[in-house]
Amino acid sequence: MVCGPGDALLTSFYMFRLWYKTFLGESRSPEVHPHESPLSMLVPLVILAALSICGGWIGIERFSAFLAPSTGLRAAAAGNARLELYLSIAAVAVRC
Repeated sequence: MVCGPGDALLTSFYMFRLWYKTFLGESRSPEVHPHESPLSMLVPLVILAALSICGGWIGIERFSAFLAPSTGLRAAAAGNARLELYLSIAAVAVRC
């Protein structure tokens, strides 16, 4: 299946519409208010988040070795570790 420019345009339109209605649109049911998740949902999410962060840091060399046949060793060696760290910190800072 081949996607054309029209597909990208429609996808971007509907993604913007979704974001706009979610965060800036008016509530469809004024009697229902957002609330924090109960602990039965929050605890597993925190555990999964911690495991995914640890797994990402631990397995990054294995993952780059896994991708080396398709990206080449040159792509893995072209990165700058300091720049990557700064960009990661900036992404987290913007998110918080």
